Amino acid sequence: MEEKFCYKEHRSGVEVTLAVCDSEISGSVLKFGDVDFEVSKDFYGNDATDAGHILELVERAKIVNAVGKNIIKLLESNGLVHSNSVLMIDGVPHVQIINS
Repeated sequence: MEEKFCYKEHRSGVEVTLAVCDSEISGSVLKFGDVDFEVSKDFYGNDATDAGHILELVERAKIVNAVGKNIIKLLESNGLVHSNSVLMIDGVPHVQIINS
């Protein structure tokens, strides 16, 4: 079965920030020390799509905010992020990408 990812595009003028997460962690709360990191459906969206579509959205976005093992694996395997830039939050990888 192909992985699904929840996503939402946030627009500010002409720039787009893409929030994307593994569908199975959408709506969950991760612990980062004393801070709750909410993988909220308001920010990461309710729309689910496949890897091919996500890669198209990543190419268009100025900023990408990604959380989840599968999305980070997809981004790494496509040369879009290096493992050194991944932050672990409650055992779940998180990364931000800024495209020029």
